[in-house]
Amino acid sequence: MFIGYGDEVITSEKGRVVEESPTATNEQWETIVSFSGSSTNFTEPFTIPGSEWRAKLIHEGSFFSLTLYNAYDGSIEETLLTATSPGAREIYLHRSGTFYFSIISTGNYEIIIQEKTAVSNGGQMMDNGS
Repeated sequence: MFIGYGDEVITSEKGRVVEESPTATNEQWETIVSFSGSSTNFTEPFTIPGSEWRAKLIHEGSFFSLTLYNAYDGSIEETLLTATSPGAREIYLHRSGTFYFSIISTGNYEIIIQEKTAVSNGGQMMDNGS
């Protein structure tokens, strides 16, 4: 399924959420890795041990495409975003594994990969008992 916003196309698959304007919450996120550049590139592999994570990205230029690959076998997991205008977005995913991105960009970009962490009401990390 494709969802259009103006002159951009955002894919919506596998229970993933793409937000144009993130809302403030009490969630805690740990940065796993970040990538930046200004052209077409493949990233280094990164591992997500938990099951909930997000890609926060800012991109400039007239075209930006972000595709997620499985690092173990090189298969495409899904195209996360195809945009024809600059912007800032958050893409939420629910799967663990080792991945890398294929990035096609006509301008500067920054991608920050963050994993959701468990937080108690007092803001302290929770111990899961294991």
